Amino acid sequence: ELAMLAVDAERIAGAWGGDALREAYASGAEDPGAPAVWRFQLALRAATRAKVALWHLDDPELREAGARERWLRRGHEYLEAAAQHLAR
Repeated sequence: ELAMLAVDAERIAGAWGGDALREAYASGAEDPGAPAVWRFQLALRAATRAKVALWHLDDPELREAGARERWLRRGHEYLEAAAQHLAR
């Protein structure tokens, strides 16, 4: 759950948002976890967000001007975030 929140924080505030969340958790946790596992969880959650964003393209009620492009762009942004987390 923390990784999902961190992915959203990164999208809204930039990389520092997710890093700050991870650091706050790590300072209070007895077992903060391995960095590689954290990066994998971020990538997995970003890919999940991409999937959900792209599901919006199948919505027959999607009539708002520019809505399809917005969801497509957001899906691509999340996929790019997933790739970046895996590459670190």
